[in-house]
Amino acid sequence: MSVYIRPAPLRAPTSHRPHHQFGDHPSAQRILDRLTEVPTCPCDAAWNVLTGNRRWLAFNCGAATADGRDRNMAWRTFTDAPSTVFRSAGHLNSFRAAIVAGLRAAARRYPTDPELRSLVRDLHEVSGNFAGLWDAKGQPQNEGDQLTVDDPDLGRFTLDTDVLTVEPGDLRVVVLSAPVNSPDASRLAAITG
Repeated sequence: MSVYIRPAPLRAPTSHRPHHQFGDHPSAQRILDRLTEVPTCPCDAAWNVLTGNRRWLAFNCGAATADGRDRNMAWRTFTDAPSTVFRSAGHLNSFRAAIVAGLRAAARRYPTDPELRSLVRDLHEVSGNFAGLWDAKGQPQNEGDQLTVDDPDLGRFTLDTDVLTVEPGDLRVVVLSAPVNSPDASRLAAITG
């Protein structure tokens, strides 16, 4: 499985990205309602976590219940916010590159969005890694993404990360899964939230 940021359909840039609650998008809400066996979390174009299903919230990674910037995946990733999930160095680099590519694409679509501009500026200031990726303007390698969960009761297990794009609304839906009948899938099934 892999993280892939599909280029958004070509459209004229607008001044601001869509600001909304997840419930404003019935088709995206249906996806979340039906994906009950795997942790699922929708984000807006700036990677702000809008909500999460029961399994996502059970991970207690912080983003779904935080406020302000701590609710933003890009911010948490580049500022090393505390979390119960982590990635190997290779997967972290790939994930960071995909996040930057997604933010760059959003910045092109919404060039004067004040929150998005502020996020990019602040990430430049606090993270040399972000600044280097942003300034390099390279395309992320599609090597796939995995994260590791460190659960006090279930131990350590690895999950694949996929990102689905939902239009209209410019949403990203992050889905975590494990191969069927694997030990990791059994541990995932044991997380009930």
